Amino acid sequence: MSRKKLVAVLAAAAFPLLATTAHADVMAAGTYAGQITGGTLTLGNGKFHDISVPAGGKFSFAIPTGASAPVAWTAPGLHVELPLQTDTDAGGDVRTAAGSLDISAIAGTVAPATGQVTGTANAHGAVRLTSTPNFALWCYIGGDQSGPNEPVAFTLSGAGTLTAAFTSNLDCGSLFGTGLTGLPNVGDMTMPSTLALNVTFTRQPDPRPTVKVVTQTITKTVTVTPPPVKCVVPNLKGLKLTKARAALQKANCTVGKVTRKKSAHKASVVLKQNKKAGAVLALGSKITLTIAR
Repeated sequence: MSRKKLVAVLAAAAFPLLATTAHADVMAAGTYAGQITGGTLTLGNGKFHDISVPAGGKFSFAIPTGASAPVAWTAPGLHVELPLQTDTDAGGDVRTAAGSLDISAIAGTVAPATGQVTGTANAHGAVRLTSTPNFALWCYIGGDQSGPNEPVAFTLSGAGTLTAAFTSNLDCGSLFGTGLTGLPNVGDMTMPSTLALNVTFTRQPDPRPTVKVVTQTITKTVTVTPPPVKCVVPNLKGLKLTKARAALQKANCTVGKVTRKKSAHKASVVLKQNKKAGAVLALGSKITLTIAR
């Protein structure tokens, strides 16, 4: 394998992301916990294929009640190790490559009505190439060749699993000996690569305490004892005996001794009563009357 092909094993991170398995769920108002839960990275057409992307740190954001515009969130950056890869050519030279790629924090938004996610970030990395016994050098993984050692910016969108097909740049400088001029920088390579990131958003329970309203019905039995019934003496003067009896019965009294006395009044009219009107006596007390004859 030539040095040029060995360099082409690697790729950089110039990747606009496209969603392939998005699921658009309506996101209700509340606080959400988010996380990049992992993924895979493939660089170039060599041996760095399906490299595991570790889970990122958790983050949180709030969707206000009635929100319709996209809501901002920020996910922590990711560090991806590029494991040691080896190859031996027909001449017996052993070539190795190993390094890492760092993805910056992802500044994103989510649309509450659809669950659609967008985000921007950049990435850069480095890899160590060796060929025993010929050479050993560091290569930079970054953006376009016109801007050496520059991180590459990218945009992601979708929901659920976010995938990207991108063209990366590997800047290894010149592989020719020192002191030569006017030669192209053949250490710069661009290779097609892919990235897949899994993003999750989980709505958190409402931290506010739940207020429980309890309605209690209290039944109380009250015994009311009526006052004792008394004889309240009515004013009987001037009434005929028949009406006087009725008045006394209504007042819980009774007619006692009746004395007849000669008078200018009509017969049987009450002339006198032995208890004053308004007197309160025991139930059924007898009232003595004097009536005209």
